[in-house]
Amino acid sequence: MNEFRQDRTTGLWAIIAPGRGRRPRDLKAARAEDSPLPAFDPACPFCPGNEHMLPRIIDEAARDASPGWSARVVPNKFPILQLGSSAEKDPLGTGYGEHEVIIMSPRHDADIADLLAADVQALVETWFGRFEAVQGMPGIEDVVLFCNRGSTAGASLAHAHSQMIGMPMRSPRVASTLAWSAAYHRDHGRCVVCDELGREISAGDRLVELTDAFAVLVPFAARSPFEQWIVPRRHCPFFLLSDDRERAALGGALQRALRRLNAAAGMVPYNFVLEPGSRDADHAPFAHWAIRVVPELTTPGGFELQSDVIVNPYSPEDNAETLRQAVVGPSG
Repeated sequence: MNEFRQDRTTGLWAIIAPGRGRRPRDLKAARAEDSPLPAFDPACPFCPGNEHMLPRIIDEAARDASPGWSARVVPNKFPILQLGSSAEKDPLGTGYGEHEVIIMSPRHDADIADLLAADVQALVETWFGRFEAVQGMPGIEDVVLFCNRGSTAGASLAHAHSQMIGMPMRSPRVASTLAWSAAYHRDHGRCVVCDELGREISAGDRLVELTDAFAVLVPFAARSPFEQWIVPRRHCPFFLLSDDRERAALGGALQRALRRLNAAAGMVPYNFVLEPGSRDADHAPFAHWAIRVVPELTTPGGFELQSDVIVNPYSPEDNAETLRQAVVGPSG
């Protein structure tokens, strides 16, 4: 039976409609979007040896093996926002901000799921380092970390990369989530994400993985088939306040989530986004950071665009069971 479900951590609505059916050709079409990639593309600016195609190199995670780096940070050549002298004058009117690209591997054909454990950890530390650097820039209020994988998920280049955008305003999505969490805390005296985690761990039917540091689950009101939510089990209000255990475990949790997605649905396009929480001390009791992995397996139609109620043609409970059964090997 179809159901309206509300995400208890954000207030967003979804209709879970497995009765609509999901024809096998839909997933097959998504998997077939990208052809196999070569290990090196002479036309790709992110491949080693093509540094002349880059604006400059901001930072690198060094490694002993050739080409001497495992992750690299560069300015976005076509930025959404860019720094200038207007931070204190009219930052919104002039599009003030920072836009960086994190190249996630020297290999043109590698995704996070393919990386060595040491390279995944270097990537995580690069994210933390650049997030702190961008957050500390004058006039920056909010930092958005995300990855688009596959052209239908918004990627303009096939070489695996994530992006970081610093904005002079709090993003509307973060603001609305914080407002929802604040209201819940006023009413109940607790963090809504911590409460939701407790419910999901007790129920178990949407839980995919549970470790000392993180819970991975399919959200109760998932807005995409095979969506996964990676959440610190410890109450942690802001990404940069993660402790050493969480920083060491994050890469593995994300890598396994992506491997499960590949095993369950194939090499489908996806986005992952950081839900950063908040650095404001007043928000510490109710803010809670997380990462959301969202496969691009459905296309919103007119109903979704007008109502902002997403129709998910898969059962979150069935998706979680499929993901739990997926085989994920050790980092290569």
